Amino acid sequence: MAALHTEHELSAPVCGLCGHDYTGRSWRQLRDVDLRILASAPAGDQFLACRDLPQSCRDGAAQRQMHLDRAAREGFGLPVPPPRLRVVPGGRR
Repeated sequence: MAALHTEHELSAPVCGLCGHDYTGRSWRQLRDVDLRILASAPAGDQFLACRDLPQSCRDGAAQRQMHLDRAAREGFGLPVPPPRLRVVPGGRR
């Protein structure tokens, strides 16, 4: 892994959606268990994402998108709507 990073300047194994850092995992774990490569159709870019997109990854991606949206609105001086709560079905009473 060290040779790959120094010779080819690979990026850190971090999910591009939720930001989970997989540093310290073996190459085989990264390839077969933890991560997969996804492609963005409009731009043609590729990025790493948690394999099978677990709920924690989707929640993390939604949280990051909410922060990006807020920063963009504030940057353009647009009013920022209050956050909306989402009701999650299930659970015990």
